Amino acid sequence: MRFTRLRWIAANTLFIAVSISGPSHALDAEDKAWLERSREIIRSMDGKPPPAWLKGTDSAPAKQSPPAVATPKGAPTAAARSPSLDAIQGARAALPSWVNPSNSVNVKRPDDSRERRHIFVSFSMPEAELLAAMEEAALHEGVVILRGLAKGESVTQAGQRLRALALKLERIPEVQIDPFAFRREGVTSVPTISVALGDSRISATGSLALGSLIQRFAKGERGDLGRRGAVYAVHERDMMDDIQARIGAVDWKAQREGAYARYWSGREAISLPVSTVDKQRLFDPSVEVKADIHASNGQLVARAGQRVNPQAMMPLQSVWFVFDPRDRRQIARIEREIQQLQRARTPYLLMATQLDTGREWEHLRVIEDRFGLPVSLATSELIQRFGIERVPVRIQGSGSRLAIAELGVNGQ
Repeated sequence: MRFTRLRWIAANTLFIAVSISGPSHALDAEDKAWLERSREIIRSMDGKPPPAWLKGTDSAPAKQSPPAVATPKGAPTAAARSPSLDAIQGARAALPSWVNPSNSVNVKRPDDSRERRHIFVSFSMPEAELLAAMEEAALHEGVVILRGLAKGESVTQAGQRLRALALKLERIPEVQIDPFAFRREGVTSVPTISVALGDSRISATGSLALGSLIQRFAKGERGDLGRRGAVYAVHERDMMDDIQARIGAVDWKAQREGAYARYWSGREAISLPVSTVDKQRLFDPSVEVKADIHASNGQLVARAGQRVNPQAMMPLQSVWFVFDPRDRRQIARIEREIQQLQRARTPYLLMATQLDTGREWEHLRVIEDRFGLPVSLATSELIQRFGIERVPVRIQGSGSRLAIAELGVNGQ
């Protein structure tokens, strides 16, 4: 017998593949990821407006994107670029088509062509009955459903408990955590078995005879057959209540602010002298190829040892500016340069050498608002590659070379 995995539903068909190995903690990495995937589900289903940190409308901006060429005509302002919610949108897109996140928590699955065979259980049941429920579900292609986790238990710990049970079985059923199924079918005690197809349903409490219920459903019987044996209270909390409690215990503002603060830790600040006079030089960007380069179709592009000039192959179409935005003189000079480029409809991009320490995000937002397009951070690799010694600097193509011009700002 081989135990592979147990599938879970954490929130209305949000499936979680649970690893049954490794140490467990009160709130381990797996739980944190589970909470992150569940935040938007909770928000959309309880009908309450989301907090500011979820909307991305608070003061801290999103993580800066890589340098990108922008034109002044179509450049968005910093205010228009709110932090993306890619992870949340991805979670919504992963939901099956019959889920409408704007509905209440009692989302109802519409008619389909496949019977839904459920055995609702809890760890409050004796182990022998839990094993019998799992065996019956495996025999009749049913699903064993738990409402949530025991108090203080992590997803990993619950998986380990189920794994210990599963190792005693010949066949492993599908196991899900689905609090919505408990709500939808009004299950308040276990074991409860049910068979449904579309809106038609038959159920019984205190019984594990799923096979018999399937036969009765096939003969046309419907409705609640009542209590047929011993029942037990549901030991586990509703997982959605548990998720809300865990999220409520986290200081999300501190988490967010910490993440934004850590973004700048380790970021190098490049300090360069200020250009005092206009001075221009030509730079040959040719490089020596260290190994053969082939195109995707296998064609040889360059041989090892060959010198290649990227400017000759793909000329630079935009103008780059490297400057220190803490210096108002440099900002003024860059603005005058940009005005000329705008008249010529030439694209350009801006790279800052450093920002105000301790208020980097705020400073970046101010600079982006002023220029009306994203501002990237210059790297030491770029400075060394082009031999930049002073700022502000303008870099643009000039035939097969690059023209690197120091822009004097002394006395301005």
